[in-house]
Amino acid sequence: MEEEEAGNFHLELCVQLPDELLVNVEEKKQAILEAAEVILSSQHIAAGDYANSLSKSSPDEEVTKFNSEGIIFAPEWQLSPQQLTTVQQTISAAFEHTCARLKELGLQEQLGTLGLPSCPYPGYDEYMARSTGRIDMVVPQLSSLDFLNSDAVPWYSLVQSILGPDTRCVFKGCVIGTPGCETQDWHKDGKHLWPIAVTNDAPLPPHCLNVFVPLVDITEENGPTEFQPTSHKHEDFQFSFKTIKPCLKAGQCLLFDYRLWHRGLANTTNANRPLLYLTYARSWYRDPSNFPGRSCFTEHTPQPKQ
Repeated sequence: MEEEEAGNFHLELCVQLPDELLVNVEEKKQAILEAAEVILSSQHIAAGDYANSLSKSSPDEEVTKFNSEGIIFAPEWQLSPQQLTTVQQTISAAFEHTCARLKELGLQEQLGTLGLPSCPYPGYDEYMARSTGRIDMVVPQLSSLDFLNSDAVPWYSLVQSILGPDTRCVFKGCVIGTPGCETQDWHKDGKHLWPIAVTNDAPLPPHCLNVFVPLVDITEENGPTEFQPTSHKHEDFQFSFKTIKPCLKAGQCLLFDYRLWHRGLANTTNANRPLLYLTYARSWYRDPSNFPGRSCFTEHTPQPKQ
């Protein structure tokens, strides 16, 4: 049930009752409404609304929560409306420019699948499909936006508290869920550095994390990201984990461990769902697998997979 519907919950009693029973019925009706409100509230929390408790947390408590859950978010960490507009415009222009370049290379038929196992052509740093119609783009133009620099973003002090003072930004990019894009398979963005069995059945501290900032309001219809809190402590996917689907407002953010199991859900609307991300890591870490290290703007002829 959507929040707006939950806020307007009504119960109609369409029966004729004797007058002496009306008071009792009204009492029962109120009790039912109160019980429904509790149920709806608990469902909202189960869907991932940790904001109220988190906003009252100390920095040490936030780090402890992140290490425990593998994910953390709060409404006060957000871009301003002006910053949000600038990022939207920058990413929209980059997406159009990159799509035009791929069409010049004759890859217009592969725009929805470029880089997937089913596609004969590998992807590029500027354009990688993660599922059909879900496009992951490193956007170099974002580096020109001073308010996204590490010393300017509101979440960076927490990032440093989690990863240490030698933290660096690895990627600035965007995931665009195009209309009709499919739900992803469950996955994690990075592996454990060592098998958990080698580290006494406990994961090492975080070495890399993502910050997600939706550029439009996230709804059940346009495809929230579904997470499995605490799953970063396990190497293998397990269906027994609880899941959350945070429906953030445009400009709000969440942080999650690179090893956390998650998936993007389907976009059933007729509009793109763009999501800004910034990836931070300890200074010595290099991501070996998410991007191929090749650019569509320097390649003259697409090379099929070998």
